[in-house]
Amino acid sequence: MSNKDKKHLFLAKMKADYEQTHMNKPVEKFTLKDWEGILKNDFPDERLSSVLFINGEVAAYIMLHRSNKISHYEISWVGLDETYQDIHLLKQLLFYQLRGLQKNGVQTVGIEVDSTNPVAMDLFDFLDLNDKRSWDSYIRVNDNN
Repeated sequence: MSNKDKKHLFLAKMKADYEQTHMNKPVEKFTLKDWEGILKNDFPDERLSSVLFINGEVAAYIMLHRSNKISHYEISWVGLDETYQDIHLLKQLLFYQLRGLQKNGVQTVGIEVDSTNPVAMDLFDFLDLNDKRSWDSYIRVNDNN
């Protein structure tokens, strides 16, 4: 987040990914500055989260969040650039991060996965998420506004 150009590319990619995977898209109206505030208010661990750049473009990212529990982290925001739609690249990034978490004494990791995000579903395909119980949430949109 300290490199202004890379931060701009990352925020733009992250915002576009969110818009792509959600039917209700309030973030469409947000500027990248707004989006940066949303990300910062989510409190990702900037030291352990990763954004992979290839040829000056965001190729993949995984955001990690410290939990209230000392030895627990959560994985939430994940993305993969359309040019590099290689899920193995993202899995390598995940493996790298899991090793880093382990070196930092983290014992458990939780995930937040939107079933509407095919990249996240592919990243965690080894968990067979489609066969697990899930918490489904919906938003009723009032068309009269």
